[in-house]
Amino acid sequence: MRQSNETRSTQSFTALATPRERFAAQVIDAVTCCLLFCYPAIRTEQFAKSGVSLPFVGSQVSPRMLAAGAFVLATLVYFVVMEWLGGGTVGKLLCRLRVVSVDRKRCGFVSALVRNFVRPVDLLAGPLLVAFSPQRQRLGDRIADTVVVRLAPREEAVVQPPEFAAWEQRARATIVDFVLLGIFAIAYIADTGSLYVGSRLAAGPAAVVWLALPVLLFAYYAGMEATFGATIGKMFARLRVVHVDGGPGDFTTGTIRTLARPLEMLAGYLPSILLVRFTRNRQRLGDILAGSSVATASKVHPVGPWAAGIVAAISIGLMAHAVATGGARQIMAFLTPR
Repeated sequence: MRQSNETRSTQSFTALATPRERFAAQVIDAVTCCLLFCYPAIRTEQFAKSGVSLPFVGSQVSPRMLAAGAFVLATLVYFVVMEWLGGGTVGKLLCRLRVVSVDRKRCGFVSALVRNFVRPVDLLAGPLLVAFSPQRQRLGDRIADTVVVRLAPREEAVVQPPEFAAWEQRARATIVDFVLLGIFAIAYIADTGSLYVGSRLAAGPAAVVWLALPVLLFAYYAGMEATFGATIGKMFARLRVVHVDGGPGDFTTGTIRTLARPLEMLAGYLPSILLVRFTRNRQRLGDILAGSSVATASKVHPVGPWAAGIVAAISIGLMAHAVATGGARQIMAFLTPR
């Protein structure tokens, strides 16, 4: 059984990723890390400047060095954990790339740690090594014996038309997503200190944080549906996003569906429920615009538990950081009646 699993994973890859594909993935990862870690790092610097002594940190370490170190450490954890558990970072997953060993086996924890530990050195020499080495390996890849490959196109033949999901099934998936994302949003707001008492929203970094939150939520829906065919809620509800002809969804369908979601939320999802209930292919507005729908799946997607765990871990980390740096006090002050 193990041998057959390795064979299937080997056959799912085609060629080595091109420098252009790896660059595109790197740009997406850079934006993702800035959105996730820049503002918490700024908050860490502000907290260190307040004069509070931090454990395991000497007085000779400046607040700016502490913030930079926290950002670098969080970025390293992001790359290592994503490549170890998911085979690729957000950028690689969106570009359909995966990190594997040179013999096309799954990337282990040590390999992911080694290839990313030397990433600062590869910022200069990495692009040249990827462009001119036979295996398109940067220095970290050579030390860790890894390569970045392109995922093979999906060639699953549609034997019969898909069974489109009823609105009740889709509602259950939506509730799971809303609970997960709601907890994340609360933790994010608490950590970044974006709740301001009164009607004024401060400009500058706080406004950037408020803009970053919908970008993260957009990336969740569009990225998950493009990469895995489903959000976490749909995975647990055994649903998947497909084209109306049964073909798998892609980044285009995920983007259009997600852009239409705010309009449907403003209407309380009632028109969406009616559309799913009475249209032929059970499509909400986003599905009609994207030419997609939601079909039933035979089992829970194996990525579902891992993805839910990662979102929960990030939310817990943000909330813990908020408590440590005082961001949670703003929410308590906001909620406390005067």
